[in-house]
Amino acid sequence: MKCSRFSTEDGKEETPKRCFVLAKTLFHDLRKWVFLCCSANGMEAQKMKIYTRKGDNGETSLWNGDPIFKDESRVECYGTVDELNSFISVARESIENEEVVRVLTDIQLELFVVGGELATRNPEKLKAVVTQEHIWRQERIIDVFMSRVPDIHRFVIPGESLPGAHLHVARTVCRRLERRILWLTREEEVSDLVLTYVNRLSDTLFALALYMDMNETNSLHDTAANH
Repeated sequence: MKCSRFSTEDGKEETPKRCFVLAKTLFHDLRKWVFLCCSANGMEAQKMKIYTRKGDNGETSLWNGDPIFKDESRVECYGTVDELNSFISVARESIENEEVVRVLTDIQLELFVVGGELATRNPEKLKAVVTQEHIWRQERIIDVFMSRVPDIHRFVIPGESLPGAHLHVARTVCRRLERRILWLTREEEVSDLVLTYVNRLSDTLFALALYMDMNETNSLHDTAANH
């Protein structure tokens, strides 16, 4: 898996990590990334204010306009997607390995699709939804990176390196997202593929964390050392 480079107008090469910094301004707000995942339905893109004053009473609205309280399960779910994406950004910025940076960048873009599904009760109207191919892709990534680390037979102490530690934090947030989605499924309908994707993603982040620890320190510290 080789990471490509891009050139700016002045001929300077930019890595995907740098290019993503330029691109992520397009996705800095929940409303924007939901809009990108949804059918335009006749709407044209326009500048959006950061503040609307519509949420000052503790309510917000889903993509289709349905009002909803900000502490309801569905909002908690897509808010946790945003939190996870932000933690992955922290991890990505600590990593120099371009292959891993590219994987994380692709994951972040896929999380906009996950968030879009969770931010509506009408996923059939979305331009993009989580598919089986998204899940298979995560499984291929897991297999690639787990093949590069020693077999794990015990619990591993999270984070032998700063990049590994950041990825482990992202992994735990992803696990929390999975629990939040499971709670939501007891109240409302959610695609099984969304829950499965998030489960696989936590494994991907675990594999990447182990790989970065090995890459940075050439060691993994398991719990056997304490016995």
